[in-house]
Amino acid sequence: MKKIVIGICTCDRPNLVRLCVDSLRRVFYAGLDVEICLVDSGHTFLPSSALARIRDSISHFGRLEYIPIGPQGIARARNEILTFARSSDADALAFIDDDEVADTRWIIHHIRAMERFGADITTAPVLPVFPKIAQSMNRWIDLHGGKRKLHPGFRKSAATGNVLLGRKAVDQPINFDERFSWSGGEDTDYFRRLHDLGITIYKFDKRDVRELVPRSKACWSWYRSRRTSATQQRLFSSKDRGHWGTLASRAAFYLLASPMIWCAGTICRDERGKFYRAHAGGSLTGLMRFVLSKRNQFYSRAHDLSDEEMSNLSLSIALNSDVY
Repeated sequence: MKKIVIGICTCDRPNLVRLCVDSLRRVFYAGLDVEICLVDSGHTFLPSSALARIRDSISHFGRLEYIPIGPQGIARARNEILTFARSSDADALAFIDDDEVADTRWIIHHIRAMERFGADITTAPVLPVFPKIAQSMNRWIDLHGGKRKLHPGFRKSAATGNVLLGRKAVDQPINFDERFSWSGGEDTDYFRRLHDLGITIYKFDKRDVRELVPRSKACWSWYRSRRTSATQQRLFSSKDRGHWGTLASRAAFYLLASPMIWCAGTICRDERGKFYRAHAGGSLTGLMRFVLSKRNQFYSRAHDLSDEEMSNLSLSIALNSDVY
């Protein structure tokens, strides 16, 4: 492997994307030719001064391709990155979200896993980093499964928060489905369709990437909305791919399990009860929106770190703690 493209989609989050890029300049690339493709789908584009700082900060290891597209949704932004990677001579495409930071051996661990297991795609967990005021939420919420014990192996899907696609996967004739542009879930749907085409996806156990959760997101109403989006995405994806058995079993599970989880939440008077109610309420809402063919607008608002949060946060804290 000689050249790699790193894709980042950003949307009205200048503070978060600055931390993300700052972490990338510390990553060990082992002599790889690196190009960062930054697609901006925000209402307000990054100022030229910020872009100049980013270009200067990564000039020692790579180049920046900045593509401003305006508010056209997350799926369209990811497709712009796919188009850029396909037109380049890169051997692989890595995705990381603009609210995440990467440890120094992030890319090396992906390359080693891809070579060792012969996978077309490699993925790994993402750990959330919550503000101190939301430590009780941090105890119950596992946003990307990064807290659970992981059994490495081949999977049927992945997410774009921490993933590396080899050239074979990048060149497949499918894109992110833009019907998911504002609801989210376009990434897991995309990787499921790649798997249906015979692309292999391997998940390994290296926790090199962390997601920074701003205070504006650290509330149960946000988690409920996120759960709504995740539920309807799974149902719409199963329907669109014609997996009717999977669709029926998922819908039945949400319909039967969610009321029981909600009842358990009404009994518990602590944060666990809030988690149960938000989880069950979001699942039921997602099921109803699927039945009504209405997609939740989960990505209609961007959540950035405030200047105060930025002043209390460093890469060292972000990469070595679960709170800030």
